Amino acid sequence: MFSTAPRATSTNAAPKPLNSRGGTSSSGKSGSAHSKLSPVTPRKLGTGTLASSTIAPAAEPKSTKISNRSIPKAILDLGAGSHKTAFSAAYSKGGFPCRLEHGSVKHKISWSQPVSTLSYNPLFITLMEGLRETKHPFLFLVPNALKELILSPNARSKIEPLLAQSVPPLRNALSSKEKSTILAALDTVHSLGTCLGAGLLPYLAALLPPIALHSHSRDSVIKDAVIACLQGVESGIAFNTTSSDGAECKRVEVQSASGAKEKKVVNLGEWIGVGGGDRGVGGTDGAEALRLIKSKIPTYSSVFG
Repeated sequence: MFSTAPRATSTNAAPKPLNSRGGTSSSGKSGSAHSKLSPVTPRKLGTGTLASSTIAPAAEPKSTKISNRSIPKAILDLGAGSHKTAFSAAYSKGGFPCRLEHGSVKHKISWSQPVSTLSYNPLFITLMEGLRETKHPFLFLVPNALKELILSPNARSKIEPLLAQSVPPLRNALSSKEKSTILAALDTVHSLGTCLGAGLLPYLAALLPPIALHSHSRDSVIKDAVIACLQGVESGIAFNTTSSDGAECKRVEVQSASGAKEKKVVNLGEWIGVGGGDRGVGGTDGAEALRLIKSKIPTYSSVFG
């Protein structure tokens, strides 16, 4: 059985807690309030946990070169990253026979050998794929390299066998949404018409649909480029040879008085009334080129008026 007698209290009482001024607490409530101190919670900085007495060092500012702040990056690091086309990949590895020379006023292309001695296969096809490049130095290099190849002596005999492989990448460039790519592709088509003449006629129908889309562009620069391209192609197909005295001429098919058809070289002055075109100008090839163009762009006006 448990005892019900009251317990004896000890004569040695516990000392009273000190208050904040060093004296004893006047009441039990105040003493208990001061005796319970709130624990110090550590302060979190970033991902680590530091005590309240620890001060994090200030982050040192990154040093930036003056050239990096004021001058934009103009030269592409050719060897880094993925490449958009086969041309940029070949150029970055040094497998292309041309380089861009930076001048104080304008740039120019330096070839490892004379352009007339170069083999166009697969050089010409790879450059056609490079028309879709949108970074420096390809924006300048590709269109100008193509123009130099097209305007080179005896270029027609080298380009005509490669047209079947060159037209698909050229059509892809014409279908681009980048303004620089569209303008470069239109200029290339213009140059091909001047160089190949009637040799471009079998492939003209494949190139006209994307050109027709840009003829309705709201950009006046693109619209003007489309008109210049089409008129250049039409006149190039019509006038694709040059006589010994430098006059523009064309070997056209005419019908003699006896009814026999024969090839005859005529200059621009003699061409009127030979056949083709809306006003009897342009020969049979010029008339076919005009028919193809008008079938895709009905509002097109012939270069012959």
